[in-house]
Amino acid sequence: MALKESQIYSSLWQSCDDLRGGMDASQYKDYVLTLLFLKYVSDRYAGRGDALIRVPAGGGFKTFDFAVANPPFSAKAWSNGLDPARDEFGRFEYVVPPVKNGDYAFLLHLVKSLESKGKGAIILPHGVLFRGNREAGIRKELVRRGFVKGVIGLPANLFYGTGIPACPCWTATTCING
Repeated sequence: MALKESQIYSSLWQSCDDLRGGMDASQYKDYVLTLLFLKYVSDRYAGRGDALIRVPAGGGFKTFDFAVANPPFSAKAWSNGLDPARDEFGRFEYVVPPVKNGDYAFLLHLVKSLESKGKGAIILPHGVLFRGNREAGIRKELVRRGFVKGVIGLPANLFYGTGIPACPCWTATTCING
């Protein structure tokens, strides 16, 4: 039986949607462009011994005076390609965030990305204020160390693409030493 072109396209798009999983369609382009870039680099330098990526002296984890972040809410795949228990940058020194929920992983990354007197803001789902277990431990430690400077609870349906309530959190690293 011959397939129509529209049936093939429909099947391909459905397969893409299945592979995309819970990722919002607007984020898909970010992953695809990254994969295309990696494909280009690997094709361009395939088989060349001098094609290794080298981090220049003094390069590595960047820190900033100010940082703003709007990570995906409750990302389930935040640790793909990363062993949080052995993080070379010490982002998860208090407690490793839950594998199936990356909200605190993004917050801890933001805090670690700030200079010694840096300031940051991050939009997170409202649940970060109330969830227990490991997240409660992280939350307690961030407050104890003085990293959290303010939180505002916002109503549902305020941000495009999500109907859940959110809470901007302001952080600062000026209280690290008391």
